[in-house]
Amino acid sequence: MRQQAGEGSEPQRALLREPAFLAVWGAGILNGVMRWLELLVVGLYTFQQTGSPFLVALLSMLRLLPMALFGPFLGALADAVGRRRLYLLLTLGAALTTGTQALLASFGAIQIWHLAVGAFLSGSYWVADMPVRRILLGEIAGGGRVAQAMVYDSLMNNVSRMVGPLVGGGLLQLFGLTGTFLLGFTTCALAGVLVWRVRDPSPPPGREGGWRIAANMLEGWRIARASPVIVGALLITVLFNVFSFPTSGMVPVIGEAKLLLTPAWIGLLSACEGAGATVGSLLIALLGRSAWFHRIYWGGLMTALVAIQCFAAADWAPLAGAALFCMGVGVAGFSAMQTTLVYLTVPAAARSRVMGLVTFCVGTAPLGFLHIGWLADWLGPAAGLSVMAAEGLLLLVLVLWRWPAVR
Repeated sequence: MRQQAGEGSEPQRALLREPAFLAVWGAGILNGVMRWLELLVVGLYTFQQTGSPFLVALLSMLRLLPMALFGPFLGALADAVGRRRLYLLLTLGAALTTGTQALLASFGAIQIWHLAVGAFLSGSYWVADMPVRRILLGEIAGGGRVAQAMVYDSLMNNVSRMVGPLVGGGLLQLFGLTGTFLLGFTTCALAGVLVWRVRDPSPPPGREGGWRIAANMLEGWRIARASPVIVGALLITVLFNVFSFPTSGMVPVIGEAKLLLTPAWIGLLSACEGAGATVGSLLIALLGRSAWFHRIYWGGLMTALVAIQCFAAADWAPLAGAALFCMGVGVAGFSAMQTTLVYLTVPAAARSRVMGLVTFCVGTAPLGFLHIGWLADWLGPAAGLSVMAAEGLLLLVLVLWRWPAVR
């Protein structure tokens, strides 16, 4: 971030020398690589086996469904048991899931329903990223460096969005699902080792109040409703996850059915979004100012939705890749500011609870995947994406008009 008057750059650079920050940050990178690798590989494998865009969207939906089911609960649970402990347990659970899938694949016994169960379980561990890991990062960084910490984290998340599909497409083509899930087991296990060595910076929950989970959830709702900025930010999060994020589930379908690419090239195509998001994060880190945070947030979503229209219209792989790159730039603005706005607006004691609500809003993505799956079966994948993005643009304009504070 461009520094404000009176701020030095040394505290921000010092973040990259703190072992606790690097460990939690690194765990997020490892888990992120596996998340995006799995999303591409499972979708592509399912389309190869079934030829159904709807089934591809359905498996992606199952991966996001736990966000809605468990998001608010997990934010409150983190306040009760400690963020570091909860994130460690969920990371080890992810390693167990991917290890089991690797064994099934190695014996040639894996079926689509196994992938569906694995997608739901993996999504259940993914829920911990916002209300647990990102808040843990913010606590390690401290209030004066939280925006920089979130930009660093968004940058590495976007790098993982680029690396995951690149590695996943090549692994699927060369080693099948077995190689994919073996790598997933390794990355999740390494992430668990990193988190195990970290001390939770927040005080341990008190015995008298630690398990007031229902009350914590209600308090999170009350705080969010009282802030027009948070209400608008939550609605924009819903729009992103219903009308933009489902594009990732259609990239393998369009890459194979429309652009006639091999798995490795489809991985490269999907990585273009991560490359754009990486560049966008760097631009925000170098040029962003706090006065621009709101506009970067909603402007990022608007950029992504326009780029989806271009991707849907592209008949040539390089043009499709360029559109996904531009989409990634927009996604970077949205994702970098999502946590930052909540962190800077909400009282410290309630951040995990409100971030649990953000996770719940992310959990609306299954509706988007069902929607694009239905549109793709009815109109075709490209036309379905175009209609979906147009709907998102219209609703974004309505939200910005109704909740001007978020502008």
